[in-house]
Amino acid sequence: MVLELERPMISLRHVSRHYGPIRAVDDVTLDIAAGEFFSLLGPSGCGKTTLLRMLGGFDAPTFGEVFIDGKSMAGVPANRRPTNMVFQNYALFPHLSIRENVGYGLLNRKMTKAAVADRVAQALEMIRLGHLADRWPHQLSGGQRQRVALARALVCEPKVLLLDEPLGALDKKLRAEMQSELRRIQRAVGITFVLVTHDQEEALTLSDRIAIMSAGRPLQIGDPRSLYEAPENRAVAEFIGEMNFFRAEVQAVRPEGTSVRVDGLGDLTVATRGTVAAGSAVTLAMRPEKIVLSWERPPHTDGMIEGRVVSETYLGDRCQYGVAVANHAAPIRVVTQNNMPGAGRQQDRPVWLDYPREALLLLTM
Repeated sequence: MVLELERPMISLRHVSRHYGPIRAVDDVTLDIAAGEFFSLLGPSGCGKTTLLRMLGGFDAPTFGEVFIDGKSMAGVPANRRPTNMVFQNYALFPHLSIRENVGYGLLNRKMTKAAVADRVAQALEMIRLGHLADRWPHQLSGGQRQRVALARALVCEPKVLLLDEPLGALDKKLRAEMQSELRRIQRAVGITFVLVTHDQEEALTLSDRIAIMSAGRPLQIGDPRSLYEAPENRAVAEFIGEMNFFRAEVQAVRPEGTSVRVDGLGDLTVATRGTVAAGSAVTLAMRPEKIVLSWERPPHTDGMIEGRVVSETYLGDRCQYGVAVANHAAPIRVVTQNNMPGAGRQQDRPVWLDYPREALLLLTM
Protein backbone atom coordinates (compact mmCIF):
# COMPACT_ATOMS: atom_id res chain seq x y z
CA MET A 1 0.00 0.00 0.00
CA VAL A 2 1.39 3.41 -1.01
CA LEU A 3 0.57 6.16 1.47
CA GLU A 4 0.14 9.69 0.18
CA LEU A 5 1.96 11.50 2.96
CA GLU A 6 2.45 14.45 0.64
CA ARG A 7 -1.36 14.78 0.82
CA PRO A 8 -2.22 14.09 4.42
CA MET A 9 -5.83 13.47 5.30
CA ILE A 10 -5.17 14.58 8.90
CA SER A 11 -2.68 17.20 10.08
CA LEU A 12 -2.12 18.15 13.71
CA ARG A 13 -0.08 21.28 14.31
CA HIS A 14 1.23 21.90 17.84
CA VAL A 15 -1.98 20.50 19.33
CA SER A 16 -2.32 20.54 23.13
CA ARG A 17 -5.20 19.84 25.47
CA HIS A 18 -4.98 20.98 29.08
CA TYR A 19 -7.30 20.16 31.96
CA GLY A 20 -6.18 22.69 34.56
CA PRO A 21 -2.54 21.84 35.32
CA ILE A 22 -2.78 18.46 33.53
CA ARG A 23 -1.45 18.33 29.98
CA ALA A 24 -3.42 15.41 28.52
CA VAL A 25 -1.99 16.16 25.07
CA ASP A 26 1.22 18.14 24.85
CA ASP A 27 2.29 19.94 21.64
CA VAL A 28 1.62 17.15 19.11
CA THR A 29 2.47 17.67 15.44
CA LEU A 30 1.91 14.80 13.00
CA ASP A 31 0.39 13.90 9.63
CA ILE A 32 -1.78 10.90 8.76
CA ALA A 33 -2.04 9.92 5.10
CA ALA A 34 -5.18 9.49 3.07
CA GLY A 35 -6.16 5.81 3.18
CA GLU A 36 -3.81 5.01 6.06
CA PHE A 37 -4.60 2.74 9.00
CA PHE A 38 -2.97 4.69 11.82
CA SER A 39 -2.93 3.63 15.48
CA LEU A 40 -2.39 5.56 18.68
CA LEU A 41 -0.89 3.04 21.10
CA GLY A 42 -0.12 3.51 24.76
CA PRO A 43 -1.16 2.87 28.37
CA SER A 44 -4.10 4.50 30.11
CA GLY A 45 -3.62 8.21 30.63
CA CYS A 46 -1.13 8.71 27.80
CA GLY A 47 -3.39 11.09 25.83
CA LYS A 48 -4.45 8.82 22.96
CA THR A 49 -8.21 9.01 23.57
CA THR A 50 -8.09 12.78 24.14
CA LEU A 51 -6.31 13.12 20.79
CA LEU A 52 -9.00 11.01 19.12
CA ARG A 53 -11.75 13.12 20.70
CA MET A 54 -10.15 16.28 19.33
CA LEU A 55 -10.13 14.76 15.85
CA GLY A 56 -13.81 13.95 16.22
CA GLY A 57 -14.76 17.37 17.56
CA PHE A 58 -15.80 16.17 21.01
CA ASP A 59 -12.98 18.17 22.64
CA ALA A 60 -11.34 21.37 21.43
CA PRO A 61 -7.58 21.93 21.55
CA THR A 62 -6.32 24.31 24.19
CA PHE A 63 -3.60 25.26 21.70
CA GLY A 64 -2.84 24.30 18.12
CA GLU A 65 -4.99 23.34 15.18
CA VAL A 66 -6.51 20.25 13.58
CA PHE A 67 -6.85 19.95 9.79
CA ILE A 68 -8.86 17.27 7.97
CA ASP A 69 -8.49 17.01 4.21
CA GLY A 70 -6.73 20.37 4.21
CA LYS A 71 -9.48 22.24 6.05
CA SER A 72 -9.18 23.65 9.54
CA MET A 73 -11.57 22.10 12.04
CA ALA A 74 -11.45 25.09 14.41
CA GLY A 75 -15.00 25.71 15.60
CA VAL A 76 -16.45 22.85 13.50
CA PRO A 77 -18.75 20.72 15.70
CA ALA A 78 -18.62 16.92 15.71
CA ASN A 79 -21.77 16.50 13.61
CA ARG A 80 -20.35 18.65 10.80
CA ARG A 81 -16.94 17.01 10.54
CA PRO A 82 -16.11 14.45 7.81
CA THR A 83 -15.53 11.88 10.55
CA ASN A 84 -17.45 9.15 12.31
CA MET A 85 -16.61 7.15 15.43
CA VAL A 86 -16.94 3.52 16.52
CA PHE A 87 -17.02 2.96 20.28
CA GLN A 88 -16.05 0.00 22.42
CA ASN A 89 -19.59 -0.52 23.71
CA TYR A 90 -21.16 -0.66 20.18
CA ALA A 91 -23.89 1.93 21.13
CA LEU A 92 -26.54 0.19 19.01
CA PHE A 93 -30.20 1.12 19.44
CA PRO A 94 -31.90 -1.90 21.05
CA HIS A 95 -35.35 -0.98 19.66
CA LEU A 96 -34.15 -0.86 16.05
CA SER A 97 -33.41 -3.78 13.75
CA ILE A 98 -29.92 -4.30 12.36
CA ARG A 99 -31.03 -2.76 9.07
CA GLU A 100 -32.48 0.27 10.86
CA ASN A 101 -29.38 0.68 13.04
CA VAL A 102 -27.10 0.74 10.01
CA GLY A 103 -29.31 3.25 8.16
CA TYR A 104 -29.92 5.55 11.12
CA GLY A 105 -27.27 8.09 10.12
CA LEU A 106 -28.87 8.52 6.69
CA LEU A 107 -32.33 9.54 7.95
CA ASN A 108 -31.69 13.29 7.78
CA ARG A 109 -29.95 13.20 4.42
CA LYS A 110 -31.68 14.18 1.21
CA MET A 111 -31.83 10.66 -0.17
CA THR A 112 -34.70 8.62 -1.55
CA LYS A 113 -35.85 5.57 0.39
CA ALA A 114 -34.56 3.40 -2.43
CA ALA A 115 -31.11 5.03 -2.27
CA VAL A 116 -30.98 4.58 1.51
CA ALA A 117 -32.04 0.94 1.25
CA ASP A 118 -29.42 0.29 -1.43
CA ARG A 119 -26.59 1.86 0.59
CA VAL A 120 -27.62 0.00 3.75
CA ALA A 121 -27.72 -3.28 1.82
CA GLN A 122 -24.21 -2.63 0.48
CA ALA A 123 -22.95 -1.86 3.99
CA LEU A 124 -24.48 -5.06 5.37
CA GLU A 125 -22.94 -7.12 2.59
CA MET A 126 -19.56 -5.49 3.28
CA ILE A 127 -19.70 -6.75 6.88
CA ARG A 128 -21.18 -10.09 5.71
CA LEU A 129 -24.36 -9.74 7.75
CA GLY A 130 -26.95 -9.14 5.06
CA HIS A 131 -28.76 -12.33 6.09
CA LEU A 132 -29.27 -10.92 9.60
CA ALA A 133 -30.66 -7.53 8.57
CA ASP A 134 -34.03 -8.03 10.29
CA ARG A 135 -32.70 -9.28 13.61
CA TRP A 136 -32.38 -7.21 16.79
CA PRO A 137 -29.05 -6.29 18.43
CA HIS A 138 -29.60 -8.63 21.39
CA GLN A 139 -29.84 -11.55 18.96
CA LEU A 140 -26.29 -11.04 17.69
CA SER A 141 -22.90 -12.04 19.12
CA GLY A 142 -20.42 -9.44 20.33
CA GLY A 143 -18.40 -9.65 17.13
CA GLN A 144 -21.51 -9.29 14.96
CA ARG A 145 -22.68 -6.24 16.94
CA GLN A 146 -19.26 -4.66 16.52
CA ARG A 147 -19.47 -5.19 12.77
CA VAL A 148 -22.92 -3.54 12.75
CA ALA A 149 -21.47 -0.54 14.59
CA LEU A 150 -18.72 -0.40 11.98
CA ALA A 151 -21.22 -0.52 9.10
CA ARG A 152 -23.35 2.19 10.71
CA ALA A 153 -20.31 4.46 10.86
CA LEU A 154 -19.16 3.70 7.31
CA VAL A 155 -22.57 3.95 5.61
CA CYS A 156 -22.35 7.76 5.96
CA GLU A 157 -19.12 7.69 3.91
CA PRO A 158 -16.86 9.68 6.25
CA LYS A 159 -13.38 10.68 5.14
CA VAL A 160 -11.98 9.50 8.49
CA LEU A 161 -13.17 6.69 10.75
CA LEU A 162 -12.19 6.99 14.41
CA LEU A 163 -12.06 3.78 16.46
CA ASP A 164 -11.96 4.02 20.25
CA GLU A 165 -10.82 0.60 21.60
CA PRO A 166 -13.47 -1.04 19.37
CA LEU A 167 -12.42 -4.63 20.13
CA GLY A 168 -11.80 -4.24 23.86
CA ALA A 169 -14.99 -6.04 24.93
CA LEU A 170 -14.34 -9.17 22.84
CA ASP A 171 -12.67 -12.39 23.94
CA LYS A 172 -9.23 -13.26 22.59
CA LYS A 173 -10.33 -15.54 19.74
CA LEU A 174 -13.13 -13.26 18.58
CA ARG A 175 -10.81 -10.28 18.87
CA ALA A 176 -8.33 -11.93 16.49
CA GLU A 177 -11.13 -12.68 14.02
CA MET A 178 -12.37 -9.09 14.17
CA GLN A 179 -8.87 -7.75 13.59
CA SER A 180 -8.81 -9.57 10.26
CA GLU A 181 -12.29 -8.28 9.45
CA LEU A 182 -11.38 -4.72 10.37
CA ARG A 183 -8.30 -4.76 8.15
CA ARG A 184 -10.25 -6.32 5.27
CA ILE A 185 -12.97 -3.68 5.52
CA GLN A 186 -10.46 -0.82 5.72
CA ARG A 187 -8.73 -2.02 2.57
CA ALA A 188 -12.08 -2.40 0.83
CA VAL A 189 -13.37 1.10 1.60
CA GLY A 190 -9.95 2.77 1.33
CA ILE A 191 -10.59 5.55 3.84
CA THR A 192 -8.40 6.72 6.69
CA PHE A 193 -8.79 4.76 9.94
CA VAL A 194 -7.44 6.07 13.25
CA LEU A 195 -7.43 3.48 16.03
CA VAL A 196 -6.90 4.01 19.76
CA THR A 197 -5.71 0.90 21.59
CA HIS A 198 -3.56 -0.22 24.50
CA ASP A 199 -3.12 -3.66 22.89
CA GLN A 200 0.26 -3.79 21.16
CA GLU A 201 -0.53 -6.99 19.24
CA GLU A 202 -3.67 -5.37 17.86
CA ALA A 203 -1.74 -2.28 16.74
CA LEU A 204 1.03 -4.36 15.13
CA THR A 205 -1.53 -6.51 13.30
CA LEU A 206 -3.71 -3.73 11.93
CA SER A 207 -1.59 -0.66 11.36
CA ASP A 208 0.31 0.89 8.50
CA ARG A 209 1.93 3.16 11.11
CA ILE A 210 1.76 3.49 14.88
CA ALA A 211 2.38 6.36 17.26
CA ILE A 212 3.63 5.15 20.66
CA MET A 213 2.11 7.64 23.11
CA SER A 214 3.42 8.64 26.54
CA ALA A 215 2.68 11.68 28.72
CA GLY A 216 0.60 13.34 26.03
CA ARG A 217 2.95 13.07 23.07
CA PRO A 218 4.33 10.49 20.63
CA LEU A 219 7.61 8.86 21.67
CA GLN A 220 8.12 7.35 18.21
CA ILE A 221 6.07 7.03 15.02
CA GLY A 222 6.75 4.31 12.49
CA ASP A 223 5.58 1.16 10.76
CA PRO A 224 5.16 -1.93 12.98
CA ARG A 225 8.39 -3.60 11.88
CA SER A 226 10.61 -0.56 12.50
CA LEU A 227 9.06 0.06 15.93
CA TYR A 228 9.62 -3.54 16.96
CA GLU A 229 13.05 -4.07 15.42
CA ALA A 230 14.52 -0.59 15.96
CA PRO A 231 12.97 1.24 18.94
CA GLU A 232 14.58 4.63 19.43
CA ASN A 233 14.53 4.62 23.23
CA ARG A 234 13.94 2.39 26.22
CA ALA A 235 10.33 3.45 26.74
CA VAL A 236 9.36 2.27 23.25
CA ALA A 237 11.45 -0.90 23.61
CA GLU A 238 9.68 -1.71 26.89
CA PHE A 239 6.20 -1.09 25.54
CA ILE A 240 6.44 -3.06 22.27
CA GLY A 241 6.94 -6.76 22.93
CA GLU A 242 9.25 -8.37 25.48
CA MET A 243 12.82 -7.12 25.86
CA ASN A 244 15.98 -7.90 27.81
CA PHE A 245 17.99 -4.91 29.02
CA PHE A 246 21.68 -4.85 29.91
CA ARG A 247 23.60 -2.05 31.59
CA ALA A 248 26.72 -1.10 29.68
CA GLU A 249 29.52 1.44 29.54
CA VAL A 250 30.93 2.85 26.31
CA GLN A 251 34.62 2.05 25.91
CA ALA A 252 35.22 3.66 22.52
CA VAL A 253 33.35 4.89 19.45
CA ARG A 254 34.89 3.72 16.17
CA PRO A 255 33.79 3.75 12.50
CA GLU A 256 32.93 0.05 12.69
CA GLY A 257 30.74 0.53 15.77
CA THR A 258 30.66 1.30 19.46
CA SER A 259 32.74 -0.80 21.86
CA VAL A 260 30.85 -1.42 25.11
CA ARG A 261 31.44 -3.37 28.32
CA VAL A 262 28.19 -5.11 29.19
CA ASP A 263 27.07 -6.57 32.51
CA GLY A 264 26.86 -10.33 32.00
CA LEU A 265 28.08 -10.28 28.39
CA GLY A 266 31.60 -8.84 28.53
CA ASP A 267 33.13 -6.58 25.86
CA LEU A 268 31.20 -6.22 22.60
CA THR A 269 31.06 -4.01 19.54
CA VAL A 270 27.57 -2.93 18.51
CA ALA A 271 26.14 -0.63 15.86
CA THR A 272 26.30 3.03 16.91
CA ARG A 273 22.93 4.71 17.43
CA GLY A 274 22.49 8.27 18.61
CA THR A 275 25.23 10.34 20.20
CA VAL A 276 27.49 8.41 22.58
CA ALA A 277 30.89 9.11 24.09
CA ALA A 278 33.54 7.02 25.83
CA GLY A 279 32.74 6.54 29.51
CA SER A 280 29.00 7.15 29.14
CA ALA A 281 26.41 4.74 30.54
CA VAL A 282 24.09 3.18 27.97
CA THR A 283 21.56 0.37 27.76
CA LEU A 284 21.68 -2.60 25.41
CA ALA A 285 18.43 -4.32 24.50
CA MET A 286 17.73 -7.73 22.96
CA ARG A 287 14.50 -9.54 22.12
CA PRO A 288 13.96 -12.91 23.88
CA GLU A 289 13.16 -14.70 20.61
CA LYS A 290 16.50 -13.64 19.09
CA ILE A 291 18.38 -15.78 21.62
CA VAL A 292 19.22 -19.41 20.82
CA LEU A 293 19.06 -21.72 23.86
CA SER A 294 21.09 -24.97 24.01
CA TRP A 295 20.32 -27.59 26.64
CA GLU A 296 23.55 -29.48 25.98
CA ARG A 297 26.98 -27.90 26.18
CA PRO A 298 28.07 -27.01 22.60
CA PRO A 299 31.54 -28.04 21.37
CA HIS A 300 32.52 -24.37 21.11
CA THR A 301 31.18 -21.90 23.67
CA ASP A 302 33.24 -18.83 22.71
CA GLY A 303 30.97 -15.79 22.82
CA MET A 304 28.13 -17.77 24.39
CA ILE A 305 26.55 -17.11 27.79
CA GLU A 306 26.34 -19.87 30.37
CA GLY A 307 23.45 -19.76 32.78
CA ARG A 308 20.87 -21.74 34.68
CA VAL A 309 17.11 -21.95 34.09
CA VAL A 310 15.26 -20.45 37.06
CA SER A 311 11.75 -20.16 35.59
CA GLU A 312 9.69 -21.72 32.83
CA THR A 313 6.34 -20.53 31.45
CA TYR A 314 4.43 -22.77 29.07
CA LEU A 315 2.56 -20.70 26.45
CA GLY A 316 1.23 -23.43 24.17
CA ASP A 317 3.17 -22.92 20.96
CA ARG A 318 6.23 -21.65 22.82
CA CYS A 319 7.97 -21.56 26.19
CA GLN A 320 9.49 -18.59 27.95
CA TYR A 321 12.48 -19.23 30.21
CA GLY A 322 14.23 -17.09 32.76
CA VAL A 323 17.97 -17.78 32.73
CA ALA A 324 20.14 -16.58 35.61
CA VAL A 325 23.56 -15.37 34.46
CA ALA A 326 26.58 -14.34 36.52
CA ASN A 327 27.10 -10.58 36.82
CA HIS A 328 23.62 -9.81 35.52
CA ALA A 329 21.01 -8.81 38.08
CA ALA A 330 17.80 -10.00 36.39
CA PRO A 331 17.25 -13.35 34.65
CA ILE A 332 17.55 -13.18 30.87
CA ARG A 333 14.26 -13.97 29.18
CA VAL A 334 14.44 -16.49 26.32
CA VAL A 335 11.56 -17.64 24.10
CA THR A 336 11.72 -20.95 22.22
CA GLN A 337 9.18 -22.63 19.97
CA ASN A 338 7.83 -25.88 21.37
CA ASN A 339 8.81 -27.78 18.23
CA MET A 340 12.48 -27.22 19.10
CA PRO A 341 14.49 -30.03 20.71
CA GLY A 342 14.51 -29.76 24.47
CA ALA A 343 11.45 -27.52 24.77
CA GLY A 344 9.62 -28.02 28.04
CA ARG A 345 12.60 -29.34 30.01
CA GLN A 346 12.61 -28.93 33.77
CA GLN A 347 13.94 -25.93 35.62
CA ASP A 348 17.29 -25.57 37.39
CA ARG A 349 19.31 -26.89 34.46
CA PRO A 350 22.49 -25.41 33.01
CA VAL A 351 21.98 -23.93 29.54
CA TRP A 352 24.02 -22.00 27.00
CA LEU A 353 22.77 -18.92 25.20
CA ASP A 354 23.91 -17.69 21.82
CA TYR A 355 22.71 -14.60 19.98
CA PRO A 356 23.48 -12.65 16.80
CA ARG A 357 25.44 -9.53 17.64
CA GLU A 358 23.26 -7.48 15.27
CA ALA A 359 20.29 -8.30 17.53
CA LEU A 360 21.78 -6.07 20.26
CA LEU A 361 20.31 -2.57 20.18
CA LEU A 362 22.15 0.38 21.70
CA LEU A 363 19.75 2.70 23.55
CA THR A 364 20.89 6.05 24.92
CA MET A 365 17.64 7.00 26.68
